[in-house]
Amino acid sequence: MNENNDSNKNINVKKDSNINVNIGANSTFGIISFVIGLIGIFLISFILSPLALIFGVISLFREQSKIWGLLGVICAIIGAITSPILMGILGIGTLFSIL
Repeated sequence: MNENNDSNKNINVKKDSNINVNIGANSTFGIISFVIGLIGIFLISFILSPLALIFGVISLFREQSKIWGLLGVICAIIGAITSPILMGILGIGTLFSIL
């Protein structure tokens, strides 16, 4: 019995054999990174931006679909730039006051 559907899941069952399940490319870490990064732009970015960056980097190294990880990293960077608390922790605010 062979089943093929849109989510790239292949299930092959042969008589007197093991069951093989091949799951295609999934982008779970990338989607998590994007959602956390997008929320981190507007809310508690000092916590969510580093998490989005971590999930985005994991997604870029482990998954075949890299667009979600890249979007998550971009949102994490935007969230880190727009966060006054994170900028205060890193001391970026004093850098801009000198200039």
